[in-house]
Amino acid sequence: VLDKDSLPDSPSPRKGTPQAVHAHMLLQAGLEAIETLFPGFKSEMLSRGAVMANMTRDWHTMLQEGALVRGDSTLNFISASRLLIEYVLREQLVQNPRLALKGGSRITDVELHPESAPIVHYSRGGKLRSIHNADLVIDASGRSGRLVAKSR
Repeated sequence: VLDKDSLPDSPSPRKGTPQAVHAHMLLQAGLEAIETLFPGFKSEMLSRGAVMANMTRDWHTMLQEGALVRGDSTLNFISASRLLIEYVLREQLVQNPRLALKGGSRITDVELHPESAPIVHYSRGGKLRSIHNADLVIDASGRSGRLVAKSR
């Protein structure tokens, strides 16, 4: 995982996440997916101050048609700051020997090959580096991303 920001050693704001201090929620399906990939994520989040809530019992939701009826439902979610969610995910990610996290990295090019895995070129600490045979490449940098430019 390459991130252009330097990654803090605590749940702290960083330039690339302007809405990080706002309350965020992980709906049940997202929470279950993360828990599958990172067992113990939910309990770690709760131990650090995240809150489990029920969508219709604990949350007042207004829709165009009016308010959702209050009461228990099967729609549960966990609420926390994005800072905390990202930090706990980073902590768990680096514990997996098959994954690597490199902050302060800027992707410079992605070579797409029809018969083989892509090659990702990036700079980090002033040095140009490459990842060959990447199992998965996701460019989450928006319109300025290298994969978007390659696909046009």
